[in-house]
Amino acid sequence: MVAGGAGLTYINPFLILLLALATWGFVRRRRGLLAAGLIGIFLFSWLPVSWLLAQPLEGWYSPHPPAASDAQAIVVLAGGAIRPEAAELPPALNEGSYLRCHYGLSIWKMNRQLPMLLCGGTVFRTSLALVMRDMMVDAGVPESQLWTEERSTSTYENAVYAAEILRRKGIRRIILVTEAHHMLRSERCFRKQGLDVLPAACNFALLHSDPSGYLPGGRGILMNEQTLHELVGLGWYLVTRRI
Repeated sequence: MVAGGAGLTYINPFLILLLALATWGFVRRRRGLLAAGLIGIFLFSWLPVSWLLAQPLEGWYSPHPPAASDAQAIVVLAGGAIRPEAAELPPALNEGSYLRCHYGLSIWKMNRQLPMLLCGGTVFRTSLALVMRDMMVDAGVPESQLWTEERSTSTYENAVYAAEILRRKGIRRIILVTEAHHMLRSERCFRKQGLDVLPAACNFALLHSDPSGYLPGGRGILMNEQTLHELVGLGWYLVTRRI
């Protein structure tokens, strides 16, 4: 089980509708409907289409670490966690959270003087921020340079509660670490709170050189799910004036 991230709630209805369309076309011997349904399913699960749809979110950002000479702190946002198999064990970071932490760690190693604020609320009797903190400590980051924000349950709350901590410490300019598809909404939320943001995006949608990467599959569906989730989130945050 994953907490703190979006499940497949947007794309599934489209896939079911397209499958029903293809089935109806097959049963009724209507080749046009059958072809439309199968082509639709193919496109929703094909990585080149997923990459193209992700560009309005990711195309603003560089895959290279930002120049951080005037930054005052690194802020890393959590993505989600996986329920532990035994109750006495801590949860594990899901793929998104792990990649964000790994990239944040890489940036810290280039800017070891900077403190790091880890953002993520309660999950499975602990907080995502504390799970991230354990990973950072194990990787060699001094505990004195790690701060945690443990109340947030959304990107908006990440920004609000993190800004409270940063203002108390006199920090205004930050390096913000999250995944590329999530950066546009995150950056705007943090800027809304009056912070200067240097985006540090990771886990970009990529086109593969390996021919097998062009076969339709679950990865393409997941990427489209993330893109649609972010587009809906951006629209909602605009309407509610959170960005």
